Amino acid sequence: MTFDFCHFTFDFYDMKFISLYIIPSLFFIGCSQSPNENNPVYHTFIYHSSTADKVSVAGSFNNWSATADPMTYNGNGEWKTEVLLKPDYYQYKFVVDGKWIPDPENEWRINDGGESFNSIIKAGNPPVPQREISSRPFPKVELPEPVLESQPELIELYYAAWRMAWNKIRQGTKENGFASYYMDEGFNELIYQWDTCFITAFAIYARNVFPVMPSLDNFYNKQRSDGYIQRVYSEKTGEMANEPTADEPMVNPP
Repeated sequence: MTFDFCHFTFDFYDMKFISLYIIPSLFFIGCSQSPNENNPVYHTFIYHSSTADKVSVAGSFNNWSATADPMTYNGNGEWKTEVLLKPDYYQYKFVVDGKWIPDPENEWRINDGGESFNSIIKAGNPPVPQREISSRPFPKVELPEPVLESQPELIELYYAAWRMAWNKIRQGTKENGFASYYMDEGFNELIYQWDTCFITAFAIYARNVFPVMPSLDNFYNKQRSDGYIQRVYSEKTGEMANEPTADEPMVNPP
């Protein structure tokens, strides 16, 4: 008899400096693989409402289209649709009469970059994500050298934090139009203006080896002709994470 146990590991990365060092961690989600891990699988989305007139599902699997995957009403308060997906983790929302909402019956969710959440599903058995290690040598000798002779453990933490930040440097792509190299908060598939401002505020002390200004340029390069810069952009497409509205303009306070 064989048993397959799906396991999940959660680490959260938030770059803060206390005095002379950063306290970071990482965020990963994983699940065991299977022999058919590459085969597409059908996932059934279900939404319950007896008052809605139109419901669809939009997510990272259909480029967040509100029309690509409409849901069918069965007459008993249930809306349903099946979507063929490659094994992976996907974010999604239901679009109910034009209003975008997270799945109220799915507790697995993540902040959408605004004041709401995206729901998350795992389709099939995707490969276990690996901690990314930069192929470029860690430039320890190029970093500011702390002077804490009586607290060597803090010096060790200091350099460990810089190393984690080094491993979070990403490369831009033709699809997202980001800088050749930029600093990422390592939380999900989005870049956040607020996080980037904090990251660069401290990384500037090692701007000779860390891509500080290019990280900020990712946002300035997306500025619209009317001056608008959204606080969250997709690392996959480079597009705005959400369409701004009067209720949620998707900007950080000045």
